[in-house]
Amino acid sequence: MSLLMPARLTHRKQQTERIYGRQTPWLGVDVGTHSIKLAVVTRNRRGQWNLDYAQRIPWPKDAEPFSSADRFGEALHEVLRQAESVWRTKNLTQVAFSLPSSAVSTQDLCHDADDLATIHTTATQTIREIYGSRPEKLAFDVWRPDPVEDSFADPPTSQLLWAEPDVVKNCVEVFRDCRLTAEILDMPPLTTARASEMLEGARESELIVDWGVTRLTLTWILKGRPRFTRYSIQSGVADLVQSINDAQDLTSTDTELVLARYGLPADTISGFNRTIEKTAADSLEVLLDEIDCTLTYLGTRYPRRTIDRIVLSGGGAAIRNLDYWLTSQIGIDSVQWMLPFGDGQATWQSLDPIPLFAHAASLSGLGYES
Repeated sequence: MSLLMPARLTHRKQQTERIYGRQTPWLGVDVGTHSIKLAVVTRNRRGQWNLDYAQRIPWPKDAEPFSSADRFGEALHEVLRQAESVWRTKNLTQVAFSLPSSAVSTQDLCHDADDLATIHTTATQTIREIYGSRPEKLAFDVWRPDPVEDSFADPPTSQLLWAEPDVVKNCVEVFRDCRLTAEILDMPPLTTARASEMLEGARESELIVDWGVTRLTLTWILKGRPRFTRYSIQSGVADLVQSINDAQDLTSTDTELVLARYGLPADTISGFNRTIEKTAADSLEVLLDEIDCTLTYLGTRYPRRTIDRIVLSGGGAAIRNLDYWLTSQIGIDSVQWMLPFGDGQATWQSLDPIPLFAHAASLSGLGYES
């Protein structure tokens, strides 16, 4: 059986009805290019999600985990050992994971799903442009999602998942060595859609702005399903952090703490808020431009649809008052991705902001799917 098949299963599981009873959560593992983020979520009988555990662990120094599949497996094993006591204590046995340079494409593939040669050509072109990955190292899984119950929906299109089989295989083997069973491989924007549904007051039509270190990803979610994804590989929050480092003579760690504590101007404005806004003006302008371009495209393509809310996730979402500032600039209600703490507050081992763990929490939430 293909190791990529569980991703198809994950997609179908999203369409099923949730079970709100007591179940064993899964360990969500979001494997990133700079760190690994782990999360465990719980769900009460009223259907409310809580964050029970979250931890970000950077890759070992000089590990170069993505130089080869073997190096990746060794580095992953070293990182997971640092958090092994968590799933031992919580009796976790199942894990769902995601990988960098892998994703599910929501781009319209206007070909029959059986026309794999044509889809492969389209996919490799997209992968080179967006991710810079080497398509010859990748494997693909193609399927047709169930149609959205929407009178304005486009005709059914194919969706595509890609990943490196050697890396996936090493992941599964490392998890097995840690006495964890890995059966689900899931990717953005499917994880993004599920993360948005975890929030209270989820809207029918939302734009998820995932502002990562090196890349900005914008995903339109309609009725819990991703309908459009746009990437900007030159718009990560790293540029903003670097500009403040240079202006204030701070380290990156200090700058992240300053952004989380003070952030942008809001109701209570200090001179330092204004200093941050002025120093970060170029990066904030890029963010606004990317959001505006996305909203313009969606308004043209789907004129009878409006965006009800913007949800911010990723490292950039940790900037204090960014949601308030964005609402004032764009005029659309904006919120940080945020879950309340559950009963396991004692296992909270991270000073990192909660929006960083949106994907990992989404993966953990698969344990509550029917």
